[in-house]
This record gives sequence, C-alpha cells and structure tokens, in this order.
Amino acid sequence: MSHTRATAHQPTGGSPSDAIEVYCPVPLQIHPAGAEEVDTFAVDWLVNHGLFTDTTPVTRMNIGLLIAAAMPFTTTAFVKAFTTYCYWAFAWDDHLDHLAEEPATLIAHVGEVAHALQQPTAVPIADDLWVRTGRAVRELLFDCLSPTAQAEFRHTNLYWITGELWKRAIQIREHPPNVGNYLRMRWAKLGGPVLAAATGPGGGYPLSYQHLQEPLILAFTQTVLLSCGLLNDMGSSLKETTTQSHVNLMAALDHDHTLGGPAALAQTYQLYERALCLMPHLQQRLLADPRPEVARYASELPQWIPATVHFTATSARYHQHTAPALTIRTTPTLWDPTDLTPPPYPQISWWWNQLT
Repeated sequence: MSHTRATAHQPTGGSPSDAIEVYCPVPLQIHPAGAEEVDTFAVDWLVNHGLFTDTTPVTRMNIGLLIAAAMPFTTTAFVKAFTTYCYWAFAWDDHLDHLAEEPATLIAHVGEVAHALQQPTAVPIADDLWVRTGRAVRELLFDCLSPTAQAEFRHTNLYWITGELWKRAIQIREHPPNVGNYLRMRWAKLGGPVLAAATGPGGGYPLSYQHLQEPLILAFTQTVLLSCGLLNDMGSSLKETTTQSHVNLMAALDHDHTLGGPAALAQTYQLYERALCLMPHLQQRLLADPRPEVARYASELPQWIPATVHFTATSARYHQHTAPALTIRTTPTLWDPTDLTPPPYPQISWWWNQLT
C-alpha cells in the first residue's frame, strides 16, 4: 500500500517568479512591534556598526519578518535584538562561503568569532569587523537575557559554530553526504539549539537547556525546526546553480537513492509534510504537561513554521528579482496526514517513537 498522495504543484519551480504552494498547518502571527519596525531596527544597527551600507542586498533580507513571526510572544527589546543577531549570523554565514577556497583562513576566522561570542566582555578579541560586530550583537542580546539564559546562549552557540565547520568539511569532500550524515550536520548548522534555548527566555519564562534535552521535548523541537531547515533547503535551491557545490537534503537523497533533481526535491518536500503531520501529535502531549513553561513552549515554538514559509517566499536572500506568488495549503499534498509510519532514517525516525 502506498502512503504517498498525488503530486500537486511543487513547492519550488524552475524560476523564482513561479507560483508556489506550501503546506503550513500553523497560522501566521506577527509580533505587536510589527515586522517592519523590527527589521528597520536591525538593519540600522548593522549599518551603524559598519557591517553594511544601506544599499547592500543583505539589508533586504527581511529577517525582521522571520523573527517577528517566529517569536510573536517575546518582548519588543528581545525580538529586535534577536533579529539583529540573526541578521549578523546570516551575513556571517555568507561571508564564510567567500572563504571556502581558503580552509585554513576560514577555520581560524571561525575560531576567533567563537572566542568573541564565548568569552566575557572584558576579554580582548581580534581586530576584525566580523569578530567585533559578533561581540557587539551578543551584548545587545545579553541586555535582554538573565545570566542563566546568557550561559545557555553561549553553550548552544558553540554547537551552531560546530555546524558551520561541519558543513564546510562536508562541502569539500569528494562525495555528497548520505542522508544520516546530512541530518546530523543540519541540526547543528541550522542553529536549532540556539533558537529553542532563546524561546523561553525571550518570552520571559524559565525553560532550561535541561528541559530541552528531554526526549519528547527534543523530538518536538526538532520536528518543528528541522522541518524549517528542509524548507530552507528547498528555498535555497532557487538561487543555486548547477556549477556550485551544494550540501542539502536533495543531494543526500540523490546520493542514497539515485534520484534525479525533481524527484529529490519532491522527496524532500514529502519529508517536510511528513514531519509536520507528526508535529501536532507531539505537541498535544506537551500541552498536557503539568509544567506551565513546557506547555507554553509547545504552543509557541510552531510559529517558526509559518515564519519560515513567509520569509522564504519573500526574502531577497532567495529572490533577487520577483518573489513568487505564495499559496498556503492547510492540508498536505504528498503525504497522508493519518499515516504516522516513521521514515527509514534513524536520525529522525525516533521522533515518531515518542508517541508511544
């Protein structure tokens, strides 16, 4: 018996101007401060700190929409600071791509940034624009966080930076990674632990990293955020060319199953839908948790899903000219939502096991 449904309009097309349909079971909400105000604050901060000019394409990435929609229940100060941090992180990620041909330089630079983000403010840092602004944006964020939340930020950031190096190591290998290797790397490179650890403190309620390591909570967290990572992979394919070396789930699926480009894309989108069909079941278990901070986290974290959908469809990071027309579907097209069979990838199939 086949568990897949009939193929509908794919989430990406041959041109960035194509119309796209995306399954998104969570309604979009925007922070009361407004996405435009949040975005303007972050862009102005970056320009004032000398990282960009106001004509640089990065200032049109619309990350204010992403964070204002992903964290609509946090304080205004936090959502502005976290948007600024994410702008810096996205831009730094692009900067690392420019160093790809100089791995020794790249590794040393990553180490200097990790040092600046990890060490106390009194500790000297390298005289480098990215290192200085990394430290400065951390201080902006720390003004909104308790000492405990600051410590968790430091801890989770190191894991994210490991993911940056992990991705670059995979990129320069002769062969693409298999699906398992890719998914392990993607969780780190995505910065999922950073996003999860910031959710509670940003909203003003205690949710420790110890909470986030409980299997059910971690499965729920990864179901939400790795789904966003898969959507990001598909969005990034809009701006990639066949002459570039890319590390994404489509390449990993092609490696494991000898799929062509369209088939690998469809398989990635199917896995995205499959995870989102599981998510409400894990969420319901956590909403019934007697700890109010856990229940609140379960109700708020899924906002990352519509945030990522709308950001991917509108950001100049993915669309240099005309953004595609976006249609939100409230039902999946490639997967039967009643089918909770785990996928054949141990790195994520354990999520489904948490239901029992």
